[in-house]
Amino acid sequence: MENNFPRLQEAARVKAEENVREFALKISEDLQKEAVKVLVEKFTDPDVQATMNDAVKACARKGEAASPEVLSRLLVHRMEDNTPFLDTVLGEAVTVVPKLSKSQLAFLAYVLISRYVSLVFPSFAMLEHMGRSALPIAQPGFGLSLPQKLHLQYAGTVTVNSFRGGDIYENLYEAYGNRLDVKSVDELKNVLKFYCPSFSILMENFAANKLYEVDLTSVGYAIAITLLRPSLPLDFSIWLN
Repeated sequence: MENNFPRLQEAARVKAEENVREFALKISEDLQKEAVKVLVEKFTDPDVQATMNDAVKACARKGEAASPEVLSRLLVHRMEDNTPFLDTVLGEAVTVVPKLSKSQLAFLAYVLISRYVSLVFPSFAMLEHMGRSALPIAQPGFGLSLPQKLHLQYAGTVTVNSFRGGDIYENLYEAYGNRLDVKSVDELKNVLKFYCPSFSILMENFAANKLYEVDLTSVGYAIAITLLRPSLPLDFSIWLN
């Protein structure tokens, strides 16, 4: 170890620089996509600079394991015209994301889309569109173990209450039954499976993943919305106001 330490240190430095270059390219691409929403003056904000520095250090240290694509999107959102509260939450989210695995991030998106997103004017087509958009993002979070959920709680993204329960289909029937013209919970299950297969997969796995035990914190919301926003028109202000 003593003989090889300088060489190992140099190899680590080279890899860290490579990670930072790749992250810089990713931020540049995302800023160009969202240029109309970005406030130029935010670049000189010390808090924005500190938040960006946190993201750069995480990517230098962990590379792809730091989820640079999520960090980049969070940074871009941090440069938009936000409330002070949202700015604070987005800054916190940047420090939390590198501590989580890909499956844990996906689980946050799964909780949001299954528990907190509802349609004002539901239809089978809209439910399936939502399911088809969210399923590839949320599915890697299926089967998350209790220790991993508790780590999410430790990281400040969720709270876990193992005494809570419920039936997602009863909730869906109460919210959508009349508008979808179905007469019972069992009928709703059947028509969702037929007309909305992607959305149905999300709901069918709800109980097995014990989603009723989990509530998102403000940071959990910020991360989940950031994951889903490229596919669904979600607004931070609905949950983080």
